[in-house]
Amino acid sequence: MPRTTAKTDFYLVNHTIIRSCAEDLLPYQKAACLGCAAKTSREACLATYASTWFDGADKMSCTWVSRNGKGEVTRELDFKLGINNPSMFSSTINMGKQQSLATGLICAVTREYTVYSTEFHTAYFSVVGNGEVDELGPNDGDPLPGGRQPDASCVVQPPETKCSFTLYHVPDLQWAISSREIWTTKPAIMQQLAAGSEDCLARTDLRCPRASPPFHYSVRITEHKCPPNQPIPQVIKAGGQFPMGMPGYVVYPGGYARNYRQTGFELDEVAFANWTVKAQHPLMVMVAPADKALQVCPPGKVAVCDYTDVYNNHAYPATKCFGVSCSGSIFKPAVRHDVLMIAYPRFPNQEQVVMPPETPPQIVDAQVWAWRTPGG
Repeated sequence: MPRTTAKTDFYLVNHTIIRSCAEDLLPYQKAACLGCAAKTSREACLATYASTWFDGADKMSCTWVSRNGKGEVTRELDFKLGINNPSMFSSTINMGKQQSLATGLICAVTREYTVYSTEFHTAYFSVVGNGEVDELGPNDGDPLPGGRQPDASCVVQPPETKCSFTLYHVPDLQWAISSREIWTTKPAIMQQLAAGSEDCLARTDLRCPRASPPFHYSVRITEHKCPPNQPIPQVIKAGGQFPMGMPGYVVYPGGYARNYRQTGFELDEVAFANWTVKAQHPLMVMVAPADKALQVCPPGKVAVCDYTDVYNNHAYPATKCFGVSCSGSIFKPAVRHDVLMIAYPRFPNQEQVVMPPETPPQIVDAQVWAWRTPGG
């Protein structure tokens, strides 16, 4: 169930974790792969950069592949980000090409993040699954409707340094798209990011402004197999932690605020859903028709986004809740396009560097389960 309001200018690139240097690779990929393959320790592997972008502003390490105590495959990578572009990566799942039921399909993937930087107040990591993504080229899957796309997310804020989530697969999954966003209110870093524009991403004659020191984190990715002879479950699981009302700039050239004052989970092509939402400050939680809920806050079209009319007059009454702890469920026609919306009641449409009282910064935890048929 993808977040319906996560519009972004950050690009998506086709980055599939390379599993073998024998794959059909471009020359620079082959050279980097062989360099990584020569590393025989985890420490040396993660200290070696396999890819860099924009004159070294962003760096990604080699991938250390091993197994944990349960025999599960794990992959570890290390990142240092001065501009966070690309901020989104794809990885192949291809359920139809996995091993047989007898040897175990991959039912889920856990991502564990460790943040080493202290200059950034919030890091938001997320992943969404789909059956086909046009930008990634042809594959043997079909696009999944929004309500049938699983997703997961987590947030790191000091003094914490770690967070994790698990993406639970669905039978038609082909791709997982992961993303990251990082916020800072440090004046020196904000000045660095604002000393230029995002035009540098497309022009070789411009040097992109970057955060210094860069944002430094690592991720461990663990695959979990289904029990032998068990199929991928049909339940669609979405949600996790996400930030709302974050002040400052995100790590990206040009100096940009990104607040997330509302978010939503699409419920198209599902017949039943239930959810729990826990917040630190009161929010509106409701299920409403998509054509009403998603028209409240068009970019640049209105000065103030006001969800009270949708909440009072269009949301389904049994789903409405205003507070810091909300839960509910709904049976619905699968073809009806509804959205589980989570929002501050009213706020300026323009992104804010300093949060006004009506949108206090907070971390929200939302857990959503959905089924294609009423019986699950």
